[in-house]
Amino acid sequence: MPEDTGGEDGQKQDLVPTVGVATAGVLRFSEERDPAVLTQFVRLRVIDPEGAYWRRGIEAATRWLRETGSSELRVPYTFVCPEDWDSSAGHPLGVWGADQRRHYAAGTLDAKRGAALENLGMVWSVHASAWDAGLAVARDYATVHGRCLPGAAVAWDGFPLGPG
Repeated sequence: MPEDTGGEDGQKQDLVPTVGVATAGVLRFSEERDPAVLTQFVRLRVIDPEGAYWRRGIEAATRWLRETGSSELRVPYTFVCPEDWDSSAGHPLGVWGADQRRHYAAGTLDAKRGAALENLGMVWSVHASAWDAGLAVARDYATVHGRCLPGAAVAWDGFPLGPG
């Protein structure tokens, strides 16, 4: 946070937080601005900040899928979008995804948002997804070997199957 600085008369001045270049342009009332841009700014920053969080998350999720080449939206909880991701830079995508799962499980996720996440391949239950992946590997192993009784150190397709 910036430090208090004395004014010309030695009085302390009010601290004004710094804003980004785009925000400063919208807030500069001495210049003519596009009313639609001003309306969007007020709606996103004042009226509907949760909606902005959602839009930033869905954009970041789409980018994550493209960058990773994954077909499932299963972002690690600690993942934060890198600085070179433009409008999504610094967005806590892993936490955002966990929030969406929590809302989904509680039945409070908007149906349109749920559908948008479904279209991206959202993994609603990380545990169920891991179970399904392990079961598919075990079935493949059993198909090849005629049974599913692997040794303690057996791995199949990079997945450990043994009991130990």
